[in-house]
Amino acid sequence: MAAAGLVTVYGWWVTGLDGFTAEARVAIAVPVLAVWGAAAWRDRGVERVAVLTWLARAPAAAARIGRPSERPPVPTLLGAAAWVGLIAAIVVVELWLFFQTPRSSYPTASSLLNQVDDVRAVEVAMFGAWAALGWAALRR
Repeated sequence: MAAAGLVTVYGWWVTGLDGFTAEARVAIAVPVLAVWGAAAWRDRGVERVAVLTWLARAPAAAARIGRPSERPPVPTLLGAAAWVGLIAAIVVVELWLFFQTPRSSYPTASSLLNQVDDVRAVEVAMFGAWAALGWAALRR
């Protein structure tokens, strides 16, 4: 509970900073470096490969929820290429719209997000979600 309050207060302060300034970059870097440091401290001396750990744990997890205990499918090069192609297509469309059309006629995802996060409370909630994702990644 105290951590949630601390993240909220810190998020309120960070979201009040002017974007893309040195102060804002440092304010964002502090929690990132804290999570990286905590992860490094937790995993000191432990060599792990995330995919192998996931593959090793998946059959036991599947058995616990009543599903057949089978190894999950291994990602393929074709599947990875499909995801890279999809992401590349989205980036190309976004960049084309950013440079070629006015925002009012065909807004980009970032301009739509700017309309949502004009409300400071929403911006703080987004910062809290970002912090929660970092914490969840650390706990894995």
